[in-house]
Amino acid sequence: MPSASGLSRDQRIRCRDRVVQAARLTLANKDHTHYTEGPLRWDGIKNRRNAEIGRFPEYSDCSSFATWCLWNGLVLRFGLGDIVNGAGWTAGYTGTMLEHGLPVRYPSNVLPGDCVI
Repeated sequence: MPSASGLSRDQRIRCRDRVVQAARLTLANKDHTHYTEGPLRWDGIKNRRNAEIGRFPEYSDCSSFATWCLWNGLVLRFGLGDIVNGAGWTAGYTGTMLEHGLPVRYPSNVLPGDCVI
């Protein structure tokens, strides 16, 4: 299956591990993370909240949270540009995520850490 990121198989495994780590960290701290559709929703990326050292967004919405999780794996681990929203990791929503992803032909190809809409 092609990779939207261009990462090798081994790199994708490490990236997915970081994405899952970010999601689990935020879930464990759900009482300290607040939903907002305002400008604070980019708190995780804007303030470089690195899940590997226990930092999570205090504010987000659904798409900014998913973007932050992917940012932890793609940027902090591999230094990739914004392949998720195409906005330099500063903006986006579900629609821009759809524009930059790949269709999933077989649900069996989905792995932990993949963002599926």
